[in-house]
Amino acid sequence: MLSKRHTDIFTGCAKNVNEPLPFSFAKRSCGGAFNPPVCLADNRGEITLKDPLTCTITDVIPRTPTITSFRMTPDRPFDFLPGQFMKVHIAEGLWRYLSISSSPAKPYLEVTKRITGSDFSAALKRIKAGDRITVEGPLGKFVYKEEYQKIGFLIGGIGITPVMSILGYLADKGLAADCVLLYSNRTVEEVAFAAELESLSKQNPRIKIVNTITGEMPQGGGQLCGVIDREMVSQVLPDHHERIFFLCGPPKMVECTQALLLGLGQETEKIKTENFVGY
Repeated sequence: MLSKRHTDIFTGCAKNVNEPLPFSFAKRSCGGAFNPPVCLADNRGEITLKDPLTCTITDVIPRTPTITSFRMTPDRPFDFLPGQFMKVHIAEGLWRYLSISSSPAKPYLEVTKRITGSDFSAALKRIKAGDRITVEGPLGKFVYKEEYQKIGFLIGGIGITPVMSILGYLADKGLAADCVLLYSNRTVEEVAFAAELESLSKQNPRIKIVNTITGEMPQGGGQLCGVIDREMVSQVLPDHHERIFFLCGPPKMVECTQALLLGLGQETEKIKTENFVGY
């Protein structure tokens, strides 16, 4: 039986854009798979985006007391892979990289962010249906590929956003990938997309959702208590050697879960990571 642990918190926020992008990041292929790339890296490792896309906000959806989704309709088709992110502009000088939380099979785009005390979050709180914003992208290699038949997700907090895009796509397309999501949050109240995740698992029995709570004792069954560690991974994912892993959340959580997977003998090339930093 898993021991009850309350020693750490795995929760995240949006990607930090206040620090220079490392050259290794800028060199990653960042175009969509369905059309030519829409971003380039110059010889300094800086990302140059082109062809900004204007979108109309259609819905503002609270997910938890601190997390909100912004659903929008693009002015033209926007192809992307499940798991990618985009540069979102909401006012002059106010922009962030935000993961897309909607499936590519949906007729809309959606981004989801933890609302903090930043100027960007303050501007987001004023957004309403009918407002227009600009996005650029898509970007990122933290993506699902159809050759991935068995997947494990080790996720913390708002790091769930690209996973919602991936799981939604699997459900929308009726794909048969075997997925296990181990999702860590401080409290039950902070579990984003709880109803949507439950619906996805019912829609597709090959999607298994396991929540673990680090800051309180969850009431009722069906949830674990404590941080993601070797014992928990071995119990929830006994076939971990057969899986491609996606790790997303705060940098320390991603670092620790990557180390524990490597300690369990997981191959480096079968681990995908994405760091979310609060601001």
